[in-house]
Amino acid sequence: MGGMEDEALVKLSEKASSITSVILTAGWHSTASQLASVSAIIRTAMRLQDVKVYSHSPRENDIWEAIVGSSATLRKIEFGTITPATLKSSILFPVLTELKLIVQDHQILTDIFKNTTFPHLTSLTCGSYSAHQAHPDHASIFINAIVSSCSHETLTSLSLLANYDDHESWPGEHRAPYISSEVLRPLLKFKWLHHLHIAPEWSWNLDDKLVEQMAHAWPGLTHLHLDPNPFWLMDNCLITFRSLETLARRCPDLEHFGAIINSTPPPPASPPGPPLNGHWHGGLLTLCVGDSGVDACGPVAAYLSGVFPNLQEIRTHNEQFPTEWQQIHALGDSGQFDLGHGR
Repeated sequence: MGGMEDEALVKLSEKASSITSVILTAGWHSTASQLASVSAIIRTAMRLQDVKVYSHSPRENDIWEAIVGSSATLRKIEFGTITPATLKSSILFPVLTELKLIVQDHQILTDIFKNTTFPHLTSLTCGSYSAHQAHPDHASIFINAIVSSCSHETLTSLSLLANYDDHESWPGEHRAPYISSEVLRPLLKFKWLHHLHIAPEWSWNLDDKLVEQMAHAWPGLTHLHLDPNPFWLMDNCLITFRSLETLARRCPDLEHFGAIINSTPPPPASPPGPPLNGHWHGGLLTLCVGDSGVDACGPVAAYLSGVFPNLQEIRTHNEQFPTEWQQIHALGDSGQFDLGHGR
C-alpha cells in the first residue's frame, strides 16, 4: 500500500465499514495525508480484525490511536515505527490473539504494556530499533509489565527482540550492569509457554537454576533461546551442561536451545541416569552457543552426542567458527553436527 494514490484511499474509505484487514508495510514511503487516510479507515472499519502497519511518519500516533479505537474487534496486530513516540493507552483488547510491536525503544513498550490488557493473547513478539543496553532495573520493569498485561493462561509464544541487523549498531564495549536470572523469573507465571525467544542483545548473568525452573514449568517447550550474545558475563558463566541435561529429561519436544554455556569443568562423557529405557531421547536439533568457550572438546562432543542424539546443528557467533567447536563437530558421531553462525 506504500505507493497508492490519495484517490484510491478515498475510494477505499467509502467501503471501510466492510474492511476486515489493513496492511501498510511500506509506510515510510507514504505521505502524511495517505497515513491520515489509513488512520481514518482503521477508525471506521467496524469489522476490522487484522492490522499490519510499519511507518516512521509523525502520524504514527494517530495510527496507533486508531488501532486502539478498534480494539473490540482486532485479533491480530503488527505495528512498527522507528521514530520516537509516546504510545500510551489504558485499554482492553478483548479478543486479540497475536501481537507484534517493534518501536524505538523498550521504554515505549513498557508504557504500552503498563496501560494495556490482553486477556486472550497467545503470541507476543516485541522489540526495539535501539541498540542501547538495558539496566537491570529497567529490564525488570519491562518484563513485569509484560507479565501483568498478558494472560497467564493463554500465552504460548513470547519473543523479545533487537531489531537492528547492522553489527555496527551493536552496543559498544561499554556495558550496563549484568542482568540476573531474577529479572526473567516472573515469566514463569505463564503456564503454557512452548516458545520463548529472548534476543535483545543485553548483558546477562543467567544460571542453571533458571533454566531448570523453565524446564519444570514448561515441559512442552519446543524453543528456548536465552540471548547468547557477546555481552554476557563470560568469565564465570552460571549456565552449565547440567541444565541441558534437565531440559533433555523434562522437555522431550525441545528442538532449539540457545545460551552461553560454561564448559569448565567439562561434562561427564556419559551423563548419569538416562530417563527412558536406558537411552536419551532428547529431540534437540539446534544448539546456539554464541561465544561460549570450550576447554575439553572430547567430553563435550561425547556428552552432546549422548544426551541429544538428534542434534544436527551447533551455531556460534563467529563466521570463522571457533576451533573448539570445529573439533566438537569433527568428533560428533559420523559428522553428526553441522556448524552454523548467527544470533
